[in-house]
Amino acid sequence: LAWAAERNTAVIFQRRGEQAICIGDLWYTARPAVSGGRPGDPDLPYRSDREKPPEKEPWVYGGASDPRFSRFFCGDADELVTAVTDLLAGMKDVTTPRMVGTAKMLSDRTGLVLRFRADREGFGDRGSFTPDARPKKEYYTPFADQAPWSTHRGNPQRTGADDAPGPRKPKVVWAHTSSDHFIAPLIAGTDAVFASGLGDLHSPALHALTLDPAGDRQIRWTRSVPVLRQPIAGGPALVRGHTEMLVFGDGFHTDDGSALRCLRASDGFPLWQLPVAGELVHFEGTPTFAGGRLYAGGGNAGVLCIDPARVTVEGKQYDLPAAQAILEQRWKDLLAKYEVDVKKDPEFTQRPDESMLPRSTPKLLWQCGQDKWHVDAPVAVVEDRVIVASAYLDDEKAGERALVCLNKADGSILWKTPLKHNPWAGPTAGPYVLVGCSSIRLDPKAIPGATGEVVAVEADTGKVRWRRDLAGGVLSSVAVREGLAIFTSTDGKVRALDAFTGKDRWSYDAGAPFFAGPAVTPKAAYAADLRGVIHAISLADGKKQWTLDLATEPAIGTAGMVFGSPVLHGGRLYVATCNLGHRDGPKQNAVVCIGEK
Repeated sequence: LAWAAERNTAVIFQRRGEQAICIGDLWYTARPAVSGGRPGDPDLPYRSDREKPPEKEPWVYGGASDPRFSRFFCGDADELVTAVTDLLAGMKDVTTPRMVGTAKMLSDRTGLVLRFRADREGFGDRGSFTPDARPKKEYYTPFADQAPWSTHRGNPQRTGADDAPGPRKPKVVWAHTSSDHFIAPLIAGTDAVFASGLGDLHSPALHALTLDPAGDRQIRWTRSVPVLRQPIAGGPALVRGHTEMLVFGDGFHTDDGSALRCLRASDGFPLWQLPVAGELVHFEGTPTFAGGRLYAGGGNAGVLCIDPARVTVEGKQYDLPAAQAILEQRWKDLLAKYEVDVKKDPEFTQRPDESMLPRSTPKLLWQCGQDKWHVDAPVAVVEDRVIVASAYLDDEKAGERALVCLNKADGSILWKTPLKHNPWAGPTAGPYVLVGCSSIRLDPKAIPGATGEVVAVEADTGKVRWRRDLAGGVLSSVAVREGLAIFTSTDGKVRALDAFTGKDRWSYDAGAPFFAGPAVTPKAAYAADLRGVIHAISLADGKKQWTLDLATEPAIGTAGMVFGSPVLHGGRLYVATCNLGHRDGPKQNAVVCIGEK
């Protein structure tokens, strides 16, 4: 009873001397604190004295939280009562929510909640979408086809962090200063951090910065004009395979016609590009690589599904390794020709660049929502479905404000849930599909009066489980960890809600608005506000652990704003700044590494 708040329903399952108890959306197991009593029923023998019920009432049980039972039911206890009642009445089409995931995902309550048939005969069967699908293992992850950093913020839970603990004290390990504006989230690779930037007149750039620079050798490589043509608003996805690749899109909100691009991660060598024409077509969100396919939102182009391993070069289709070998040979040929020509005419011979290579294009498998939706946010891939956040553009009268679920195989629509505000942040997977929304975009001048909400819907059905109105816009993705939904908003708050119910757990007031979202470890959340102040917050209670003002750091010396969400990788925190003319002071920006050594 101490576990249950007043007026909560407790559902108790008794088997011999053990109990499994569902209260709210949590499970507990309990056994008698004392044993002994009469002999067991011969038809149901006790395996030990510990299983025997106490001799006298009241029974006193000792117990603990047991997340394993989430595999059987993960929802409100009142819904469990209804399901059990229907099953006892002989109904066969009862479906109930269950959590799927590894033992760790169940333990920290970040597994995905899906609906399955509840009767014993069809217990492993999915109900609403693929009735014949059975889990192959007792514990499995619905995200097994997604490697780290192959999607926005590193994983479907959008934590922007690995499992290593973050810095306990703030120390700037290194800082790379630049005149470029870094507005997109950083991406952490094996030995480099990748930062997309904007130069003068919004000229594009993509930088690979080594994690441990020696002397002034900070930049491993940079790609800009003429290889890149349009501004870059989103971070790349890291695609591992025969060759480690970076896939990203270009184009800004007002651009018409943009492209998805793929570079080799080791040196920035271009491997392919997919141009997409059309009005208000641009790629502002990080693509998602899952199950060997790429999924990306393209503004008014809707959602595209691409096979990045099948590439057409000079009219012929190849697998990616063969296409890469062809491009490398063409590049050697260009360099060889240059060496010959420069000897003949050194004054007027121009050195070749990679934009002179033959155009190679990946295979487009399907496209959905063209000229109907406006998809600027990253998509989420969940088992056999793609979750898409579409916005409505008030000025252009284009798009639809909704969360849409597609069949991963062919892009057919499975469900659609309307939204009150635009979901610029994109969806997060686990335990429900969570999406942050805002009435404004990334415009500091529009912050006064901004409103927003966070919405949680069932991945199977699109049914709204809970929604939370906010006095500020949510412009970055919600992170899910330890059963919490953690996010920032333009009212200067970092909030943690119960991911299952939407109830408040804690709130942290930074005193300045946020555009960037948090990087979250099992112990702490790290958020950077528009003043360039980084906040380390305890995940358990929302208390401040430390703050660091980048403007006061001698190695940085700039008062840049933070638009792109921080990244935590290998125990170090990486954050980048921008200054798009909204603040006075120096126009220098920085990519900063914060750690303990």
